[in-house]
Amino acid sequence: MKLRKFALISLLTLISLPLNAFNLSIYPSSPVEGDPVLLSVSGVKTCPEGEIFGKKLRFRKYKDRWIAIFGIDLMRKPGIYNLALIVKEKGKLKKKIVKLPVGKRIFALQKLTLSKRYDELSKSDLERIERENREIRALWSLNTPVKWHGKFIHPLGRKFEGIHGHRFGARRIINGIPRKPHSGADYPAPEGTPVYAPNDGVVVLTGNHFFAGNSIYIDHGGGLISMYFHLSKILVHKGEHVRKGQKIGEVGATGRVTGPHLHFGVYWLGNRIDPDKLLSLPVPGE
Repeated sequence: MKLRKFALISLLTLISLPLNAFNLSIYPSSPVEGDPVLLSVSGVKTCPEGEIFGKKLRFRKYKDRWIAIFGIDLMRKPGIYNLALIVKEKGKLKKKIVKLPVGKRIFALQKLTLSKRYDELSKSDLERIERENREIRALWSLNTPVKWHGKFIHPLGRKFEGIHGHRFGARRIINGIPRKPHSGADYPAPEGTPVYAPNDGVVVLTGNHFFAGNSIYIDHGGGLISMYFHLSKILVHKGEHVRKGQKIGEVGATGRVTGPHLHFGVYWLGNRIDPDKLLSLPVPGE
């Protein structure tokens, strides 16, 4: 406990002081499993480079600073991790390693009883699921230039602002058998409720998938991919550039569901992060 407290104090001290000739701020300064994290670097003219968990950070310019978002996977082991930053000043590269503490989060336990159609799978079902999973997994390596700007808005519109989704990270038991944790947040809503893009991006995948039903995946750049499951309607197509607030679909009950709702998920280079926390992240600029 004393070691962790010392690490937290050390990090906060580092964050509040100049790192060589540049300044770094981290929000939240003491993240936990499943958190998105906002970085801001000021005091440098050229775009910084960065890396954490062996994954490359991408920054965008906002006024006099450079900002980036990364995510801590919901299964990331608590501990101290190295955040590496490299900046170029007066023709010289300067590197700084920041010790980032990742804390533990307590997740709910969810027990579900589902139709055998979605639990006792045939050979053709398994083959279909594997084909779909290969296509989806390919998205986790996308690290395109940043497209997002400013705060992310709720995908169900202003009426849902401040309403938290259900079961992110829940350890699930389906028909009595332990399964993978729930990687997104569920928002109950009537069928036909509009679904909006929470930020700018490019649609990288749409389709009707075995578990997720009618689905949309949007690349917001910098490794951030958002996804929308169980839709009744898909109103965008692969390759389409979408703007923050653009209607992309409607809530439904397709795929493996117990009723109409939106499953909203967000990954950062394959790391599963809490959508509600992304929506509350204080990203500057519009």
